[in-house]
Amino acid sequence: MIHFEELKIVIMLNILIKDNGFGIPRDKLPFVKDPFYKCEEARSSTEGYGLGLAIVDEMMYQHSGSFCIRSVEKKGTTVTVSFPLIDKFS
Repeated sequence: MIHFEELKIVIMLNILIKDNGFGIPRDKLPFVKDPFYKCEEARSSTEGYGLGLAIVDEMMYQHSGSFCIRSVEKKGTTVTVSFPLIDKFS
């Protein structure tokens, strides 16, 4: 029996963006990529329309990338954006 597997090697560029702001409550994190979403804490204290992360999410999808958000309330948020740089098949 002969078995072939496709091996894919992907080199990623990871960019971390950190702030020391309000942080995002854990129960609100699943919604931050929704267009126009702003958690209650952000509505009264920051400008914007709640579109930024929805746009990033779509851009990452279009470029086969991804991003993740980690946040601790009252300590800040870290967003990691990952772009594929090179796809190689061996």
